Amino acid sequence: MPVLSKSESNHSSISAPSSSAARVIGIPLPADSDPLHKRARPGRLIDAHTLRLVQFPSDNLVPPYAILSHRWLEGQEVSYWEMLQIFIDEMHPSRSKAGFQKIVNACAQALKDGHTFIWTDTCCIDDGDHAQKSQDINSMYNYYSNAEVCYVFLSDFPWPRNPSQDIHISESVWFSRGWTLQEFVAPSRIKFFTADWEHYRIDRYDLVPWGIIASKTGIPTEVLAGERRVEDIGIKERMSWSINRETTKEEDQAYCLLGLLGVTMELRYGEGAESAFAHLSRLLYEQYPDQMVEFLGLGKVGDGKAIMNILRDTNRTVCDTTRREWMRIDKNLDMARAESHCQLNPSFGIHSRTGRGRRPNGSTFGRRRVGHLRERERVLF
Repeated sequence: MPVLSKSESNHSSISAPSSSAARVIGIPLPADSDPLHKRARPGRLIDAHTLRLVQFPSDNLVPPYAILSHRWLEGQEVSYWEMLQIFIDEMHPSRSKAGFQKIVNACAQALKDGHTFIWTDTCCIDDGDHAQKSQDINSMYNYYSNAEVCYVFLSDFPWPRNPSQDIHISESVWFSRGWTLQEFVAPSRIKFFTADWEHYRIDRYDLVPWGIIASKTGIPTEVLAGERRVEDIGIKERMSWSINRETTKEEDQAYCLLGLLGVTMELRYGEGAESAFAHLSRLLYEQYPDQMVEFLGLGKVGDGKAIMNILRDTNRTVCDTTRREWMRIDKNLDMARAESHCQLNPSFGIHSRTGRGRRPNGSTFGRRRVGHLRERERVLF
């Protein structure tokens, strides 16, 4: 791919010499003017060879890509415009940011795995373009679902001294953040990386401790293992998955659910969490009237405060029930490290070699196909 010289402006366009796809760098995407129109795949990717941003105006032009899931570090992430400046200024201060090194490492891993392109939410979204940003946020579940692989970077999880302590991975804050909810549920293939970018390898037949994560998040083990479709879970239960998660902006407690609920809506940062849930409930009532009436009754649709209280109670009940069920399965649970109603259980019913797990009813589970949504196996390794 041609390289921008230092004399070229940020608004120069570049075309790949041997591709029919229109690829441009540094200019706005010619996206649908409607920010609520979902894309199936991202319109802007990072070329892992050059670390330059490449744009694809339509879904059918987007090549296979990897995707990054991570926690944002205050003041350390590289924005879209900073990413453009970095490559016309070799001394640009953003090169020293931890976020830039994170991009470099993610691109290196993508190339190692045979992927030319990768997407990350820091520099592949232009925060200055409200319509574009709204479209990306409304489409983000699709971006993760359609990625070839999702790299989960756990900046607070060092390489364990004792390799047998697999349980500690679930203690990362990544598992309790708002936007990482869909980033965990949507992909069919996930790789975990420690703070030093060491691949935290989990044999594909040695499943992640579903029971522990289910106890913490309220997400059913069948969904985490890819045995049950997200769409088969009731609206109230799905909404409850985000209610106790931490978000930098309070509205994101509602916005991070959009893909999981199959709806799009206008983003109104500054409206507050209660207003965001009220707005979301009205949209859901239009699409799922029977479920919403059963969930709230007619009187509480649009009542953000009441909705949030119901969701907190639902999440607490689900987490507590799941935890008690897993306790009954394994009598050797050590609950000393529990800090909240969604305690982490350091023991779980998963066989270390076969990857088969025991559900509360005594049946076993393992890797299965996700169903008609994805013709692949959900693999965490």
